[in-house]
Amino acid sequence: MTGCDLRYGFIESELRLSTESRLPRFILITNDIESKDILVNITIYSNPISDKAKVEVFSQFPQHKKLFGKVGSFKWHPLTEKQFKATNRYDIYPQYIIIKVDNIEETFEKRTKDDTVYVVNQPK
Repeated sequence: MTGCDLRYGFIESELRLSTESRLPRFILITNDIESKDILVNITIYSNPISDKAKVEVFSQFPQHKKLFGKVGSFKWHPLTEKQFKATNRYDIYPQYIIIKVDNIEETFEKRTKDDTVYVVNQPK
């Protein structure tokens, strides 16, 4: 996908949080909503100054209503950066990214080439 948002930069990737994953701590939603009840979209932007991540949460039922939306920072986890440098390949999984929103960092694991990610406590 190619796209650009003048506020954040070029879209690098669009990810979806698995319904089997716990919610990131920076997503604050009331009414005890669980991952299975919502859609969490993460758009990664890159630009020469800093990389950004836009996190948006939508209800699945009864309507596709936006419940949360914030922009934070994005960076590769040091283990993934080391893997990239050692192999000179970017198609090896799992990959780990760190997203920081409101000074809360969460690590996400991308297990395969598809767009699904999971919140993890520590990379394995």
